[in-house]
Parts: sequence; structure tokens; C-alpha cells
Amino acid sequence: MQHTQGEPDLSSLPISDRPLIARALSKKPEDRFASCTDLVQALAGEPGRPRTKTEIALPTAAPTGSSEETVRGLGEKTKHVRFSKAPRLPEGVLPNYLFVEPMGKRPLVELWKVQNGQGEDQIIKFLFGFVFPEGVKLKETVAQLRSFHHPAVVQEEVVHAEQGRLITLSPIVRETLRDRFQQCRSRKLPGIIRGELVDYLRAAAEVLDYMYTQHGVQHLGLNPRQLILDHGWLQITEFGLAQLLWHPAGQDLGQKNAKYAPPELFNRQVHRSCDQYSLALIYAEMLTGEHPFKGQSSPRTGANPAYLVGKPVYSAWR
Repeated sequence: MQHTQGEPDLSSLPISDRPLIARALSKKPEDRFASCTDLVQALAGEPGRPRTKTEIALPTAAPTGSSEETVRGLGEKTKHVRFSKAPRLPEGVLPNYLFVEPMGKRPLVELWKVQNGQGEDQIIKFLFGFVFPEGVKLKETVAQLRSFHHPAVVQEEVVHAEQGRLITLSPIVRETLRDRFQQCRSRKLPGIIRGELVDYLRAAAEVLDYMYTQHGVQHLGLNPRQLILDHGWLQITEFGLAQLLWHPAGQDLGQKNAKYAPPELFNRQVHRSCDQYSLALIYAEMLTGEHPFKGQSSPRTGANPAYLVGKPVYSAWR
């Protein structure tokens, strides 16, 4: 409701940033910047330039898990999700892979750490929630996902596709923008240092604009956990899944990413500036530690699910 009707509180941002972020958070998509890059260039106060590598301290230990996996939400309190035993792969799919531990679970995605025959760790994702009326449509969609080649887009190798389920394989994520934010908070900073954050978002903006120009596809699910840091280089994960799989299937993309979704997605409409809106919210929160729509993402204890227009409570804040 705040995304579609309320005004963001930008008082914690530097004064010079407020009109820029306010424009990017316009309720009318046509009132925003022409592109993600235009927004970041305005924040940087300079014309576009090649991004330089930003060195940061990266954790060396991979996340651990168990049958009761700890899953940290987007700025929420820690949730505990009970996992069943490791899922069964279709016959002939990744026959030499061993399931190690669960890595996370969302309404439409389940993630597991696996090891290949050489003992190398990877992430396997099970994607649900889509059914196309014709099998050829699924083949075309998978072919389009496989066509995304960019060094800043995490490669999701499609290893199996069927109506209602897609299985992908991708590298282990070392650190996300959310992790970097938590590091800065542990050092008593309000958030990520502005210059470093602008560099990250400049890289993200350039990739998002390039992918839209080349493929006509946006992310539509951006949040700080989709922005991956690998030795200071930024990459984007799960690119194209929302627009190519879930949007055609009628999934409510706004509710699936409620904390960072633009208002038009709650009406199941896609506009060129959807990712720009999400990027502006990410910038404000990662810089200041305060989300412009405070309290939006977590329903009150004992809230009536009817307030969520028939949606289960968990799907509104995940």
C-alpha cells in the first residue's frame, strides 16, 4: 500500500540525493529517469565512466545449513524454515552430484548446495510456479534464458525443464550486497560508504540497461541479495526469471518482492523503469540503514491475512 499510495521518507538521505531518489520513486513510471544508468550518473554527479574495481574484505567461509535452515529475510528478523529431505532429480540429470545442504527457500524457489564428481561446490535451484499453455513456449523461454551471456550476469545453467519446474545450476555465491551492508553495520556505520555503493550500483545499472537494450528483458525482482560481490566485482543473479517465467504465468511479482517492487508490479504491469525503482530503494536502504517505506515489508504479529488481499502472510514479506 505504501509503494502504491504512500510517499517515501527520504529524510535520512543526503540533501543532494533526495530529489534524485524521489524522481526514481515516482508513482508514474514515465516520470522517472530514462534508464538505470541515468539515475546512477545523477547520484555520482558526473558523466558515465568505466567502473574501477573496488576491493573489499570477503568472508572465506561458506554458509552452513541443516535440516532446519536459518534463512535471513530482507531486513527482517531471522526466519527458520523446515526443509524436507533432499529433492529427487529426474533420471539422468546430474547423476554424479551429491546434495550437501539446503541454502534457502522462497515461495517459488528452493536452493541447495551440491557437489559435483570433482568435489566442487555449486548451487542447484528448483524454480516453480509457471505453466505455459504450449510446450514450445517452454522451449523458447529456456532458449532465451540460455542466450543471456554477460560477465556481470551470473550464469544459470538450465539442466532440466518441464511444465511447472525448472532446475538450474550456478556457482556458489560468496557475498551479496546485503552481506556487505551487514559488515558495515557491524563497524557502527549507518550503511555502505556512499562512493563504494555508487560504484556497485553503477555497475548494476550498466548491466541492467545493456540487457534490456539487447534482449528487452528486465530483472523485475531486484533486491540486495540478487546483487553479488565477487572480489569487489558486482554480478546480478536470477536475471530474467521473473519476466520470462513468472510474469507470463500470472504470478504476483509485486508481492513476491514486496519490499523493493515498483507500484506498477502490484497491478501486474511491467514498465521500462521497474528495475530503476528497485535500484533506488536499494540505494537508500544500503546507504542509510533505513528503508524509505519503513515497516512496509513485515506484517504485524497476528495480522489478518485478509488485509493481504487473500495472499498467505508469508508471501507478502518474503
